Amino acid sequence: MADRGFTVVVERCGVVTLRDEPLPQPIRDGQFDVETVFSGLSTGTDLSWVKGTNPALHRRWNPELGLFMPGSPDVGYPVDKFGYMQVGRVTESATPAVRPGDVVAMTYGHRSAYRADALTDRFVKLPQSLEPFLFGGLPTGAPRGWKRAADRRYPCRCRANLVSMPIVRAQDQPLAAVSAS
Repeated sequence: MADRGFTVVVERCGVVTLRDEPLPQPIRDGQFDVETVFSGLSTGTDLSWVKGTNPALHRRWNPELGLFMPGSPDVGYPVDKFGYMQVGRVTESATPAVRPGDVVAMTYGHRSAYRADALTDRFVKLPQSLEPFLFGGLPTGAPRGWKRAADRRYPCRCRANLVSMPIVRAQDQPLAAVSAS
């Protein structure tokens, strides 16, 4: 992993910051580290946290009914676990599932790096023949779609969903905080 990492945090309605993260402990068997190449910013779910319109901020989720119901919300600000469309490059691996340099599509939220567990985290190793940014905008709940696109026998029909936001450092400086209007 990089010398230091950061996580995108929605501090309150309209205020987004980057929070520095501590260095992780040494890697253990079965784990691998990824450095984010692209992180897809959803104009629906992700921006609803920024705009303050996400129903989880105002109502209680009822898992039995699958609905938001009146009541105290389960979630509040700051929100630091959001985002579901990430592409990362493996930087270190203690599992035969991936090697350093492999590019994987995952769902781990808007952050610069992530420590993954090959047994519990969902990931799809992407072929070198495909551009990683194409997968930064695909919903990670649909691995079959990735496999079809990766197979190249099926055209990717997800162009309208390709809203990728690179999570990178420009000249070793973190991205500026974003404020919604």
